[in-house]
Amino acid sequence: LVVDDFEGYGDYPPDEIFSTWIDGWGTQTNSALIAHDQAPWAETSVVHGGGQSMPYRYDNNLKYSEAERTLDPPQDWTKHDLKVLSLYFHGDPANVVEQMYVKVNDTKVLYDGDATDIKPTDIEHMERGLWKQWNIDLASLGVNLQSVTKLAIGFGDETNLTAGGSGVVYFDDIRLYPSVPEPIEEIWLEAEAAGTIGASLRIYDDPTSSGGRHIGSDDGDGDDNATPPGVEWTAVYNFDVAGGTYKMLFRAQQANSDSFWVRIPSATSQNLEDQDLPGTGWVRFDAMDVPRGEWGWDEVYSEMSHGIGVYEVMNWTLPAGAHRLEIAKREDGVMLDAIVITDDVD
Repeated sequence: LVVDDFEGYGDYPPDEIFSTWIDGWGTQTNSALIAHDQAPWAETSVVHGGGQSMPYRYDNNLKYSEAERTLDPPQDWTKHDLKVLSLYFHGDPANVVEQMYVKVNDTKVLYDGDATDIKPTDIEHMERGLWKQWNIDLASLGVNLQSVTKLAIGFGDETNLTAGGSGVVYFDDIRLYPSVPEPIEEIWLEAEAAGTIGASLRIYDDPTSSGGRHIGSDDGDGDDNATPPGVEWTAVYNFDVAGGTYKMLFRAQQANSDSFWVRIPSATSQNLEDQDLPGTGWVRFDAMDVPRGEWGWDEVYSEMSHGIGVYEVMNWTLPAGAHRLEIAKREDGVMLDAIVITDDVD
């Protein structure tokens, strides 16, 4: 059951996100600030599900931070044998870590995960916006779950104000479950760590790359490929999954071109393939949406598989066990740094 997915907030009264999540604006000790400094108030780029998340800024210099939502009418969190409160959050790498907590009807539960969950340190986490899930056992709260009237998220300790941390954390998809949700499966692959790399693909040293290296090609290395090239232009990756439906994301960079060929031959099904190559499993990942000359993350999708202007994110159904991913150059000048395969397909 959804408590708040942050999709219903707008930019005009009374629909602003800070009109529902009351923060510390105008107070002397509560530093929490909900929303951006100007509209759109909600976050629309760093999101877990749907199109919006809640930006939460804290600055605990002799203050604490707390934002509270009143639930009116009161909610019954015992229905349908509900046992778990779950929420997703994503921290910024510049954060100075502060203790995070949730309050239900004024009863506080502290986040007991790793501090780096609030302050991600590696380049993939901080650029892709990796989301962490926090699951809270409702029975441990000791409150009347048949009449939940308040839900708050905070940082710090209102009883011990010190020169604490500061930063921004994004929140999304606060939900109730009858049992702990299955954890998200994510397989991280460095592009240069392929099982085999085609002889024509280049390996570049670059301090801005994850691990300091990436693969790709220079302009003039070869003609653009209207069909998948041979092994000399193909990188092959071996990976294992628990089984299910998966999507893929690339950390990539475009110069004058923006596309790859991609396939997982062992997939039992996929939602689309290149319209000119039926039965091969190849998809043309074209019109990749990353900044020109800069690294960026994008989901693997295809336009040409349906027709120009029609975009659909690729999904593969994979049985449990070992699989092979093939990524081939389609156009000169495209660079590939890292790959994520995940069952978080929403």
